[in-house]
Amino acid sequence: MWSRPPPLSEQAPGLLSAVTAQLQESAAKTVVTAATNAGSDARDQLRAGSHAFLYAVTDISAIRILFVDAPAALGWQEWRRLDEENAATHLRSALHDLGVADDLLDASTAQLSGAMNEAALWIAQQENIEAARMQSHAALDRLFTAYLLTAYIPA
Repeated sequence: MWSRPPPLSEQAPGLLSAVTAQLQESAAKTVVTAATNAGSDARDQLRAGSHAFLYAVTDISAIRILFVDAPAALGWQEWRRLDEENAATHLRSALHDLGVADDLLDASTAQLSGAMNEAALWIAQQENIEAARMQSHAALDRLFTAYLLTAYIPA
């Protein structure tokens, strides 16, 4: 009798870690390319890079691995480490380039990164992924509009 094979995380945890790292690195490269192509305005770079991140990590080939399997199998700390080494590093740099005060830089990075990661997780759980992606991009625009209105005001 045929039985379902165990999840990849149980078959080869090292392989899942490597695949997750590769997907995170690929998303980070997509972010850098989009930000670079957006021109010299730091606000445009932040928006373009953030939208590119959300598109990259919610691609049908990546979303389940990045936001369901990897956190469960690798653990939250390892997943966060991979995120921080890749996309979050570029987000922090973009916020610094915007002039976000040093005392708010880490908190701003964590909160904006968290918002995008939560959006991706929400997208992964929806029946209509394309509709959820469009809604998330619209919400991301509103979030950045609000954030950018106050980014230059010292706390």
